[in-house]
Amino acid sequence: MRYFATYTIPLKWSYQDRRFLGIAGLKIVRINPRSGADTKWALIPQHLKKHEGERGNGNPCVILVTNKQYGDSVDDTIAVMKLSTLMPILKVWYQFDVERNSENVTTIIR
Repeated sequence: MRYFATYTIPLKWSYQDRRFLGIAGLKIVRINPRSGADTKWALIPQHLKKHEGERGNGNPCVILVTNKQYGDSVDDTIAVMKLSTLMPILKVWYQFDVERNSENVTTIIR
């Protein structure tokens, strides 16, 4: 949570609701595939469907996958989302700071 606060993103954990609150229209959940990591990683697409469907009222889902049960270490956390969730976020980011992103994408970098 400290990482989100550093970037002034108003994300808070609601223990009563058992979910993160603070960004309308986006569902953020946290899972921990501690044991049997290979099989649990394979289930990530099912987690996305479950959280967007029955639990998220169709809201796009971002899953924070961590290797530790507690704490908010950035080093052991990976954000997983569908491409259709990432693209609108990138579009807003790009439109907000056009000068930073003004590199001509048709130029071949050598």
